[in-house]
Amino acid sequence: MFECPRCPYGKVSKVTGSLACEVCAVGKLSSPARDSCGACGPGEFVFNASSCEECPLGYYAPVPLNDECFLCSSGSSTGELSGAHQCADCQAGQYAPAASMNCVLCVAGQYSGSRSPSCTNCSVGSYASEVGSSLCFDCSAGKYAPVLGRAECIECEVGYQSSSRAQYCEACSVGTYASSTGSEYCVSCATGRVATSTGSTICQNCTVGRYQPAYGQGICTGCAPGRFAEKSSASVCAACLVGKVAPLWNSSLCEDCAAGQYQSAVAQTECVDCGAGFFSSEPGASTCTACPGEHQLLEAKSFLRPISNSDYTAY
Repeated sequence: MFECPRCPYGKVSKVTGSLACEVCAVGKLSSPARDSCGACGPGEFVFNASSCEECPLGYYAPVPLNDECFLCSSGSSTGELSGAHQCADCQAGQYAPAASMNCVLCVAGQYSGSRSPSCTNCSVGSYASEVGSSLCFDCSAGKYAPVLGRAECIECEVGYQSSSRAQYCEACSVGTYASSTGSEYCVSCATGRVATSTGSTICQNCTVGRYQPAYGQGICTGCAPGRFAEKSSASVCAACLVGKVAPLWNSSLCEDCAAGQYQSAVAQTECVDCGAGFFSSEPGASTCTACPGEHQLLEAKSFLRPISNSDYTAY
C-alpha cells in the first residue's frame, strides 16, 4: 500500500488527496499534523522557525507561541500522551523524578506524600505492607522492625517482649517469662516459682525444702531450721509441730523426737531429753511423763520396769 509522505516543516496539506504541500504564509507556522497554518498552541513549541511540534513526553508548554517546552518538575508527570500543556501532580503513594512520563507507585516498605520526587523508607519500628502507601504503620506490641524499609513486622521470640513501634524485642527480666511468640509483655512468676535468668520461657518450681513467697522472683529461699517444705513450689515453709524438729536448712520433713526425748514448742531445731524421774516411751512426744512410785529416779529413761508390785523404775 502506498503511504503518503508527511509535509516538511513550514508546509501543509489542507485537503485529502493533495498532490503537493503548500507553504505557510509569512508569520504562520505549520501545525504538528501539517494540516493547517497558524500559531503554536499550548502543548506545542516553535521548531526551526517554521512549524509547531508537540512537546515530548515529560515536557509541557503552558501557553501558545512557546519557543520551547519545559520539563515536568519532580513529583509530576505528563502521562503517556505527548503535547501536554501542563503536568499532573503525583498522588500520595506515588513518585516521579523530573521529566517523568508517569508517576510510579512506591514499593512495599516505602511511602510518599503528594508531589514526591521519590519514596521514603519506613523508619525502624514501622512498616508498609502495600505498594503505593501514603504512610507507614507502627509495629504493634509484640512485634518489631529492626531495619528501614520493612514491608512487615517480625514477631518477638519466646522469652522476649516489645511495646509498639519497637526496633527490637527485649528479653524478659529475671523473675518473669514469655511462653509464646509475639508477647506484648512478660509475666511475673507466681509464688513458689522462679525464673533464674533473663529470656525465660517458663518458671521453675521451687524444690522441696525451699520456698518463694513473692511474685516475680529469680531465686528460691531455703527453709530455715525448724521449718520445712514437703512439696515443690511452696510459697511458705511450715513450722515443725510439737514433738518434731528440723535441725538443718532446706528440710523437706521434720524428724520425730526419739523415745526418751520431747519437744513442746513448734518450729524447733532439737529435741530435749526427759529429765530425771520422767520418761517418753514413744517417738514424737511433746511432753515427758513422770515415773509412778515413791522414789524419783535420777536418770532420764524411755520405759519403766516394776521394782515391786507398786513401784517402777525407768530404763
